[in-house]
Amino acid sequence: MARTSPLTLLVASLALGACSSAPDTATVERQAGDDLYKKQDFAQAAAAYQRSLDANPKQEKVYERMAAALMRAEQRDRAAEALVKTLPFKKDAAQRAEVYRNAAGVFLQSTDRDKAKPYLQEALKLEPKDEASVSWLGELAAFRGGARSNEMPAVAEDLDEALVWYGKLTELKPESRPAWAHKRVVLVKYTNLMIERQKAALESARQKRGPEREEARARAEGFGQRAEAMKKQVEEIDRKLAELKKAQQAAAK
Repeated sequence: MARTSPLTLLVASLALGACSSAPDTATVERQAGDDLYKKQDFAQAAAAYQRSLDANPKQEKVYERMAAALMRAEQRDRAAEALVKTLPFKKDAAQRAEVYRNAAGVFLQSTDRDKAKPYLQEALKLEPKDEASVSWLGELAAFRGGARSNEMPAVAEDLDEALVWYGKLTELKPESRPAWAHKRVVLVKYTNLMIERQKAALESARQKRGPEREEARARAEGFGQRAEAMKKQVEEIDRKLAELKKAQQAAAK
């Protein structure tokens, strides 16, 4: 009986090992993450996805799965960061802009909605005419400026920013009634702020003498002029909205 050489045994052993090798770490951890996600253990699922990515970072979909798990685990900052890590996989500016919009979306329906702003701004760098990003930036500024609530105080700096964004939106969508309506809301809030400041300046003028009285009167006049200019803008928007409504009704017949 012929004896099997040690070399033959070694080759056979290696071949058998190759056929029965265990799945790689990236696959094992990804599958573990999927199982944990199904069990709604989102924090542990995210941790498993991270281990999978540590073993093999070239897994675009795993970054997205991790972001979803982190969202469910209320870890929004990390979820947005995970989405941004998919940028190298994107082929063009439109796809990269979509990544930033999705990252912004992580925050837009939360109490941390202002954290969406830098992601929306990055999206606009890639797609300057992105109506969705412009609209959301206007909405965020309008909210901070108090335009979305009668009870919230008006903040001039934020109202200025909102008017810039809604101005761009009406340029991009001149036939959009909602775009004009959003701008109108901001202008009304701003007009009321100028009227309040005008009244305060007049009251201050009544209590002062000499140069200080004149300074207060000048401030009051400035506030009044701004209020009147904004009222005229509101009237122009009202005419625009009426024209758009009439045109849409005619088109629907």
